[in-house]
Amino acid sequence: SRLPTNSDNLILRAVHRLRQAADLRGRRIPGIQIELLKRIPWEAGLGGGSSDAAAPLVAVNQLCNAGLTPADLHQLAAELGRDINFFLESVPLALCRGRGEQVIPQPLGRPLWFVLAHPHIGLSTRDVFRTWSLQPVDQSAAAPQQPGELLQRLADGVSPLSCLQLYNALQCPAAQLCPEVRLLLRRLHGYGLTAALSGSGSACFAWVESARLARRMARALRASAPVWTCVACSSV
Repeated sequence: SRLPTNSDNLILRAVHRLRQAADLRGRRIPGIQIELLKRIPWEAGLGGGSSDAAAPLVAVNQLCNAGLTPADLHQLAAELGRDINFFLESVPLALCRGRGEQVIPQPLGRPLWFVLAHPHIGLSTRDVFRTWSLQPVDQSAAAPQQPGELLQRLADGVSPLSCLQLYNALQCPAAQLCPEVRLLLRRLHGYGLTAALSGSGSACFAWVESARLARRMARALRASAPVWTCVACSSV
């Protein structure tokens, strides 16, 4: 198994930190047995490790009556990693600031459909960030858009695809480390889709208008890569 069982395991680190925090409140947490069933690909940039760490923070706090408040859990999550706070909220849409630990839930007027495609190779988040940090700033690259118009369209249930420009600063270093990412994005763009790298990769996604189109694009891609369709639940 590739799953580490030492201090590199986010689940163990999360439970250890929660136990320490509970001890400060005079709460004793008994021994815990955790069984992990992973369905999200390794090193895909889909938040698999972060969600694995968020789940025991919430579950152990409730099941063992540890007494930590939501603010306490967010503080622990911020210490453990960049994306864990998002999964504490369990909201379909949020604006994340800082290192990702500042989670601001946003209204979502209708379900959103994506095609997720994952090449047969993973990418280390550490390697991608290291490559990004060594690259010179590309002055010709398009700057990321401010989220105001996009968030308003999503709240109103209006399609943002006509004005949408996806930006991910990690896309270039990820494609440099993994040529399969570049090929996958080229294929998605070839279908006329608005696509980008997911997180630090190696999975890529395309934002589509409907469930029917998502399934059709998934079928077209399935011959070259494992592909999933998914929907973000509407908040209305």
